[in-house]
Amino acid sequence: MVIGQSFDAAINFINGGYSVYTPNYAEVADVYEAENGSFIKYYLQRGGAMTAQFRIDKRTDTIISCL
Repeated sequence: MVIGQSFDAAINFINGGYSVYTPNYAEVADVYEAENGSFIKYYLQRGGAMTAQFRIDKRTDTIISCL
């Protein structure tokens, strides 16, 4: 099953987890190990097309579906 579009992303290990980010750090998700699974912090540079709330909601829903 494919959800959404593919895009370039990179992963770096950080203390206690890893960071997934798009070119120019337009979107970043820091993923940490938690007691009962994972904890994710999602960051977004607002502006342009990403200012639209429906796009932000779509990204957040996609992240939640991966948990």
